[in-house]
Amino acid sequence: ENGTEWIDYLFLDESLKIINEHNASTPLFLFHSFHTIHAPLNAPAELYVGDYAPPPCAGEGAMRTCFKRFGSIQHDDRRSYAAMVTWTDTAIGKIIGALKAKSMWDNTLVVVSSDNGGPQYLSPIGYQLWGGANNLPLRGGKTGEFEGGIRVNSFV
Repeated sequence: ENGTEWIDYLFLDESLKIINEHNASTPLFLFHSFHTIHAPLNAPAELYVGDYAPPPCAGEGAMRTCFKRFGSIQHDDRRSYAAMVTWTDTAIGKIIGALKAKSMWDNTLVVVSSDNGGPQYLSPIGYQLWGGANNLPLRGGKTGEFEGGIRVNSFV
């Protein structure tokens, strides 16, 4: 709308461009760092259509944090968090698809990891825009020194 884009669109487009323009006969090191699942929990407009379309959110100037697709999740912040995780999963699928299209997938090592536990802290306006993670059975979350803040999910 104003000449800007959600940062993860820019990063994804650049990663896909690098893969698509790469000579597959030579090695490639690509580090793609997602910023998607981060406060504030205000995802891009694409997540607010179809299954993601929110009911009217309460209050003047309310952020778009209520999602139809994740209606089984009780709280708006958790639904928003789930939508952003789903977007990240889809983006990883696009990167893998590009690697497969270039016949690079069979000779690729992909490491997916987080930098810290999920956010569970309260802001002056509540959990709506800042929390949303569930680190159970670990105690704590991002910015904390308990295991929920320092142990993370990862896979190779």
